[in-house]
Amino acid sequence: QEALNGVDTLLHLGWSTVPATAEQDPQADQRTNVEGGLRLLEAVRAAGVRRVVFLSSGGTVYGPTDRLPIPEDAPTRPISAYGISKLLFESYLGLAAKQHGFEHVILRPGNVYGDPVPRQRPQGVVEHWMARIAANRPIEVWNDLAVTRDLPHVDDMTTAILAAADRPVDHAVLNVGTGIGTSLGELLQLLERVVGHPIATEVRGTAPAAIPANVLDPQKAMDVLGFRTTVPLATGLERLWLQINGTR
Repeated sequence: QEALNGVDTLLHLGWSTVPATAEQDPQADQRTNVEGGLRLLEAVRAAGVRRVVFLSSGGTVYGPTDRLPIPEDAPTRPISAYGISKLLFESYLGLAAKQHGFEHVILRPGNVYGDPVPRQRPQGVVEHWMARIAANRPIEVWNDLAVTRDLPHVDDMTTAILAAADRPVDHAVLNVGTGIGTSLGELLQLLERVVGHPIATEVRGTAPAAIPANVLDPQKAMDVLGFRTTVPLATGLERLWLQINGTR
């Protein structure tokens, strides 16, 4: 609690797992993230924090759906341990906010990209593909290239987080995305334009994707936060490619 004394707004952006690691050990995921989150909410209550902004997951809490782009009132049917944990903590956060009278904003982002720092965690197709291209290795393809995702840039994600901390809103659940679906095949074509040559692929799996398409409707965030994405995908990919090559 001491760490939160005098804190007006808490940005809860920490999560100890990514989808793949949560699936490997769901019990550890629950202990660390949900139980740990409940202890955090108790500290929030005791310290009198005014607002909590929680970074959830628009890519996993909805599950498979034919309703695209996906609005916030769409059914939530997560099919992964990661999505279940995120959605469960969303519910606990909403309950605590109602019981103890603090404000809360839940952000559900798409597949955010734009981190130039090399990493080993199994998350982020854009970064993993670019790292392999930079190392002159074939990119790994695990599903059909028709798999479609919503790819907001990290700079736009940061803008949304800061708006959620600052704008006058009591309680809200908001998607953070572009509203534009990009297939892996389209992403591959864009990357070939960025790097200026054909990219070799290495097929590792051909099973149908559990979630063939995930595209988020950003209209509510636009209305509530005044949020607009400002980094087109082609621009963001060019910027990231330059950053990755500059940090090798």
